[in-house]
Amino acid sequence: GANLRAEPPGPRGRGEGTGPRSTVVVGAHLDTVLDSPGADDNASGVAVVLETARVLARLPQPPDVTLMLFDMEETGLIGSREAVRQLVGTRRVAGMICLESVGYFSSALGSQRLPPGAGLAFPAAAEAIAEGHHRGDFTLVVHRTSSRPAAEAWARAA
Repeated sequence: GANLRAEPPGPRGRGEGTGPRSTVVVGAHLDTVLDSPGADDNASGVAVVLETARVLARLPQPPDVTLMLFDMEETGLIGSREAVRQLVGTRRVAGMICLESVGYFSSALGSQRLPPGAGLAFPAAAEAIAEGHHRGDFTLVVHRTSSRPAAEAWARAA
């Protein structure tokens, strides 16, 4: 497997303080699973990362964002684990936006299936999806409690 990583031009390494520079990671994975529409899982996330790169490239002073595409995500998170290993000590990750299956929308009844265990991990979301008759017409924002303000801003924007 191979990960791809891109950062805006400029000085790398240590910031003006004593530690590594802070960055926000925007990432998606390159692989898919059997019987999954690979265009959604996860070519759609890859497309958003590429569009993010295009938009950031036009800015005179782009924010400190690290764009990453992970390989071997569906085989034990191998790609993202390696990416974290490479970032540790060189960058301080202030946050991450992981774009997963963002290209699918369907208002048809029963068009959204949840993976096994999703209801245990995300009971409120699973209940809302069931109440919506399993339509694929939503965006799910998953976050740590400490990231609630950022997640709420993302949800409003989405």
